[in-house]
Amino acid sequence: MNTIKIKNIIMEVRYLKILFFIVLPSVILADSWLQTDWRGGEGYFQWTEVNGYYEGKGVHGWRKPGFLTIFAPDIEHFSSIGKMEGAAGVYSLYSDSISRYYAGTGNFSSGSGRIFVTQDFGNSWHYSTVDSNYADKVTSIFLPSFDEEFLVGTERINSSRLYKSINMGDSGWVLVGYLSGTYVSSVLETEDKFLYASTVHSSNNNGKIWYSTNLGTTWQPFEKQPAVGTVKPSAIYQFILTTGIFVDFDFYAAAYFTNYGAKIFRFSNVTQEWEACANLPDTNCIPFAMDIGYDTLENNGVIYVGTGDAYGKVFRSTDKGNSWDTCGILEGSWGVHGIEIDRDGTVCAACRVYGKRKKGFMVQVFRSQNMGFTWEVTSAIGGTLTNKPTSFYQTRKGFLLLGTENEAEIFKASYMDSGYIVSSVYDVGTGNGSSEFGSIYWSENLNGEHLDVKVRTDWDSTMINALPWALCDNCINNQDISDLISVSDGAQYIQYRVELSTDSIDYSPELKEIQIDYTIDSIPPVLDTAYASDGDSILPGIDKDDYVMLIFDDSTNVPPITPDNVNSVLRLSGAHSWWDSLTFVYAEWLHPASLRLSWPGLEGSPTVAVGDTIYPDSFTITDRWCNPCFNPVVITGSFGPAGIIEDETLGYKKEKVKVYPSISNGRFIIRFDTDNDSKVKITLFDITGRALYTFADRWYRKGTYSINWSNVELPSGIYFLKVIIESKSCIKRLTIIR
Repeated sequence: MNTIKIKNIIMEVRYLKILFFIVLPSVILADSWLQTDWRGGEGYFQWTEVNGYYEGKGVHGWRKPGFLTIFAPDIEHFSSIGKMEGAAGVYSLYSDSISRYYAGTGNFSSGSGRIFVTQDFGNSWHYSTVDSNYADKVTSIFLPSFDEEFLVGTERINSSRLYKSINMGDSGWVLVGYLSGTYVSSVLETEDKFLYASTVHSSNNNGKIWYSTNLGTTWQPFEKQPAVGTVKPSAIYQFILTTGIFVDFDFYAAAYFTNYGAKIFRFSNVTQEWEACANLPDTNCIPFAMDIGYDTLENNGVIYVGTGDAYGKVFRSTDKGNSWDTCGILEGSWGVHGIEIDRDGTVCAACRVYGKRKKGFMVQVFRSQNMGFTWEVTSAIGGTLTNKPTSFYQTRKGFLLLGTENEAEIFKASYMDSGYIVSSVYDVGTGNGSSEFGSIYWSENLNGEHLDVKVRTDWDSTMINALPWALCDNCINNQDISDLISVSDGAQYIQYRVELSTDSIDYSPELKEIQIDYTIDSIPPVLDTAYASDGDSILPGIDKDDYVMLIFDDSTNVPPITPDNVNSVLRLSGAHSWWDSLTFVYAEWLHPASLRLSWPGLEGSPTVAVGDTIYPDSFTITDRWCNPCFNPVVITGSFGPAGIIEDETLGYKKEKVKVYPSISNGRFIIRFDTDNDSKVKITLFDITGRALYTFADRWYRKGTYSINWSNVELPSGIYFLKVIIESKSCIKRLTIIR
């Protein structure tokens, strides 16, 4: 019975070997590379993040979630979208759809407050007068979520008022609230559909917060008011919802006291009380602007406060107002009259600036992409009469709207004229030359604009040998890319480039997804090299810094290799073992194609030896297609001072590859011969097995070749040069001495 069982097992093993060697290589596996999201941004050279890319300029993938579009706002180009007829200033801005904007204006005379409306991105405007007797300026605009109502706050000396229109601002204005103060600075709505408004006055105890619980029909002072002791502020310039950014607080208010200066308050949803935040670094200012958003580093909440009216400064808090930092200098600024934080943490500040050359005031917008440490600035916006920003607003598309005083002109920063991305480098999963590329497909919304796609391949993951993008042809949607000059079947790595451009500042092409199809043969990964190293300590036998490096010809699935499974996953000949009862072996994947086994806590004497044959177990280590590695390999090199790497590896003749000198200050000559047209790959590794450089990864014709290499950056130490010519490889040891 036992004999029969053993024979059956042997037959099964033989059958499996036949299956691996004969059946699998004939199978063709189809797959595709699909990307549908670009919100991860740039910086990923290799394909590690499904929503990232390598590099880009003038694009973003988060404005319209997942889609790739041209970047907005382009603060270098503010375009005028009109001067509001009969007005002296634009004091409020609002947008409730992609193309519809609202502007609140006034001209310092009774009844001059108007609402201007555009339905076409500002190309044409019409207006309605709010109140021909009492509304001098429209200082705030808000559209609640109910009944298609339209609320505006107005200004008149000691007579701030709220009006409602049921015709979306076109007509039918009704007075719904008489609020003490000079003007209404903010209007907002909470989730329970309560409405809130804040006011500005010239004397203490008159700047207040008001609320309505009946959809804006009637208004009354909020039960709790920001205060220092019993003194309430003269003005609340900004009143903002935290919208979940700070879970402990519902509202923040930027207030001003005639005797205390600027103060920031927060309303606790736990105590239902207003708390004074820490004092700003400079309280002798007016807090004209405030916004709450996320930072650019860890996606934490951040508050920015912009001040004036003699020195324009921006203060920042990353701890809910418990402390404040002064941001970088906004050169020449006398007042920060608007702040907007974008979704990526970029902050923009609209400022009144004194121009030394102009010798007068002008309007400029500053932008910081590093949380206010440094700022970029636009050139002067508008004409000679444009000297003060009076409103600042960001639309759903990310456009910036800027309202100004004197000529009541509105400016817009919208899309850049073009942008591009270069994708991460994608590994199709095989380095054996079996890849065949198929069609490229993408889904787009052109919106009347332009989108071009290019693609290229290479055998080297650095894409060093790939065709330059300037020489690559544009692809056609659903095209078979294998016919392109920039694409080679057999290559392991592929990359695409997308360029978007627009002739209109209001529209951008949109890339929704891109897919590249390919097939490969099911050829298993090969364990082609195993070498022993004596490490840094030159001692006989295996010691604590010795190791064995395994190098595969293709990326693997990087399975866990532990003391519990190492002797079965990587079985040694001669009944040898990777560890004994006193010593565990430590296995570390340095790369999907290189595994290092070492004994950092050596106490005993593992029996593994140079000359042992390693037999992979034929199922644990696979490629991404689950093709198992099964070929045996002999351990070369040395655990002692006699040497680390043998010049002959896998039967390759020593004279085929020469490197001289073997010890140098960083200058070497690599010489190799090819008997036939051959694929050659030459890679330099450090002593840990980490790949540093790839000198060659391409086809060479029959002949003798030399590569001169000079390096002044690598430190002194031992390095290994792996040369693969067709299916044979050798490893050379190099020593750099500085």
